[in-house]
Amino acid sequence: MGQYVLDDILLSPEEFRDALTLRYQFKVQGDKRNCEGYGGSWGLQHALNCKRGGHVRKRHNEVNQAWCDLAELAFASAVGRGEPVVRAEGEVPGRPALYGDFSVRGLWARQRQAILETRVVNTQAASYAQGDWQKVLIRSATGKKEQSAKPCRDKGYDFTPLASNVDGALEEDGEMFLKKVAHLMSLKWDRTYR
Repeated sequence: MGQYVLDDILLSPEEFRDALTLRYQFKVQGDKRNCEGYGGSWGLQHALNCKRGGHVRKRHNEVNQAWCDLAELAFASAVGRGEPVVRAEGEVPGRPALYGDFSVRGLWARQRQAILETRVVNTQAASYAQGDWQKVLIRSATGKKEQSAKPCRDKGYDFTPLASNVDGALEEDGEMFLKKVAHLMSLKWDRTYR
């Protein structure tokens, strides 16, 4: 079995074909006809939406890894890659545990922990067919803020949702995060940032 490397990720031949299918939006020759998760017909929209087949989780983890890599360029050892606990199980009776995806100390204020949550949305999914993709991203980020911002504030943390669609378009908070990282990198490299 040969392996291929795409963006520093080692891929099996099947994963490579899946990546081509997702990127160029047509079926690449290969054996894959059914979803590994539940056996249904496999296609582009199915790959972007199916939570059982692992594509949604893999996409989330890969995007989250990229956010962490960017944060480490600017903040080095101040980035916590593990899922930070916002609210532990049983801490508030009747409320579930809450976790972020990673944390950055000093992102928005010195010595203050920021909890960041990655969300990748397929804005072309049937459930969003009637909506504008930008509004879908805003709703996604707002939903995360409603869920996690107050518990973060109660613990003295900042909260930032990093919502993007599967095509890479960012919601406002994600753009602010990128601008902050770019500004700090320009200072680090002694170059101007515009």
